[in-house]
Amino acid sequence: MNSRREYRFSNDNPLSTLAGILVAVLLFMGLFYLVGFIFRILWFLLPAILVAVAIIDYRVITGYVKWVFSLFQRNWIVGLAAALLTVVGAPVVGLLLLGRALFRRRVKDAQAEYERQTNGELVDYEEVDSETLDLPDLDTPRTQRDSTTDEDYDELFK
Repeated sequence: MNSRREYRFSNDNPLSTLAGILVAVLLFMGLFYLVGFIFRILWFLLPAILVAVAIIDYRVITGYVKWVFSLFQRNWIVGLAAALLTVVGAPVVGLLLLGRALFRRRVKDAQAEYERQTNGELVDYEEVDSETLDLPDLDTPRTQRDSTTDEDYDELFK
């Protein structure tokens, strides 16, 4: 028993289509202005972000600059495009570098914790007063063994 169902969500009114398009346009315009506002805030915060990256791990910045220069050496068009995108999208690049620096710091802390757990922790030493021990002389002859112990041992093999 096959039954075929058909669902229609349209009421054949041209105004509903126009209303949907209008809502979509307004939604995208709102998103555009929201992203523009966030981008302006990030431009304002960019110096603080770069200082934070330099404090956390300056090698992230130097590594990024070396990467862009290596792109110039391999293909100057791609290197130029990367440099221009870095300048235009500097707030986004700053956030990415901040994320990378925080990630590297977290990895470094985890490695240090692992090393501390596996190798143990170094402790401060304290000096102990040394006392001289009175030990017996090594040159003193030993006493003769008791003959009963030898006889007991010999009895094991009888």
